[in-house]
Amino acid sequence: MLIDDMSENEKVYHQLKNYYIEWIYITSYITPILRAILTHTSLAARQHIPGTDILLEELSKLGLIKFVKEDESSDIGALTCPYIWLWLMANASDDNVLHHWNFKYYNELQHKEDPYIPPGCPYWMHFEHFVASFRVIKSKIFGKDQQIKLKDIYAGAKHNFGEEAIINKPLSLEQVIHRESTKSSAYSINKSVSCMKGGNQIKLHLEDASACIINGSGAPSAL
Repeated sequence: MLIDDMSENEKVYHQLKNYYIEWIYITSYITPILRAILTHTSLAARQHIPGTDILLEELSKLGLIKFVKEDESSDIGALTCPYIWLWLMANASDDNVLHHWNFKYYNELQHKEDPYIPPGCPYWMHFEHFVASFRVIKSKIFGKDQQIKLKDIYAGAKHNFGEEAIINKPLSLEQVIHRESTKSSAYSINKSVSCMKGGNQIKLHLEDASACIINGSGAPSAL
């Protein structure tokens, strides 16, 4: 049954892709739209999506992206979309993480060669990889060195960030070769870990804060 379900997901994906192909591949629109959806950006019903010349009503006519008002009397709301539509837009990107965002299963050996490729089904298997890659995606929909509020990065999550902000840095997705300690104190002297990249072993310096790192197999959590 699960195999059949995955097959149906792929059929729907390709049917939607063929139907909306001209719009999907207007790549200059992808990042601004993803940013608006993933951060639950508050928008007025008759305004353009920030970073594009597309009106909300034009986008909503496609039928898969919806403008949801805060309440019936309000002119303010946010964009929502089914996960499969997010998948379509992400796959149109040439970004390593976005391009491999998928519903279907991946060969485990393929993941070992390239950590950007999820090792299994992103929506329920290998949750650690899902969380890490989603954080990387969010780092790339904002501008480099742009000040971003934590509540925007983690929109939809329960938090008490208030107005705290960080300077955004586009992250890469890496995986360490061996299981590593997740205690900060373990890196007081040696502030690097070993990862594989393009078939070569590299040293990743943690102080650079340039990557979201997935721990080795069997490790309790990501670094």
